[in-house]
Amino acid sequence: MRIKSPAASAVFKAVLSLGAFAGILIQSGIFTGEPSLSMFRYYTLLSNVLCAVYYAFAAFAAAKGKIPLPGFKAALVMGITVTGLVYHFLLSGGGFSMGSSMAVSNLLLHYCTPIMAVLDWLLFDEKGRYTPKDPIKWLLLPDAYYVLATVYGFVIGGEFYGGSRFPYFFMDYDAIGVWRVLLWVLALNVAFAVLGYVFFAIDRALGGRRKRPDSATAEGLG
Repeated sequence: MRIKSPAASAVFKAVLSLGAFAGILIQSGIFTGEPSLSMFRYYTLLSNVLCAVYYAFAAFAAAKGKIPLPGFKAALVMGITVTGLVYHFLLSGGGFSMGSSMAVSNLLLHYCTPIMAVLDWLLFDEKGRYTPKDPIKWLLLPDAYYVLATVYGFVIGGEFYGGSRFPYFFMDYDAIGVWRVLLWVLALNVAFAVLGYVFFAIDRALGGRRKRPDSATAEGLG
């Protein structure tokens, strides 16, 4: 059942934002006196930055009963869910480390922010607003990162984990070759699209399968 309390929604979003900000500050080395901007080359940090900023703004809007940029929020929930799932299933068991990661920042960035973002959508958002095309649109965030990271690796060639020019093993053209990288990207896009349609199905089920009115499109919900 959807919680319609603006105060509860605002507090939940504020806690989500603060948790993401805390994880970002810890991970970037602010509290150790050795800050490193290199951490912001990773999808985890960038997706958490977007969440920290968005949900801080959304907390104030929620107090007035509003959801700012609902279309962007839907893509952001999908994008941060990708952060948690990719880390948990592809990276956590392989000794992957983001430099001076601490257990608390790892928990905040890879688990707390994604879980709270999904819960915020489940608990506070009006359902039945997504269209069948939306899950494909939500692939924009991870795909945009893939393009940027690829260009960064080839043009600038920054050193990532293990000395690679690329941030993740499934994007490492030098180690696994172009075709394997493209196969990974295709497989991940298919998996993320399936996840998006799971969100879509839940949205329709909780929204009583009602059709979204035409006016919703004009409001940017798609």
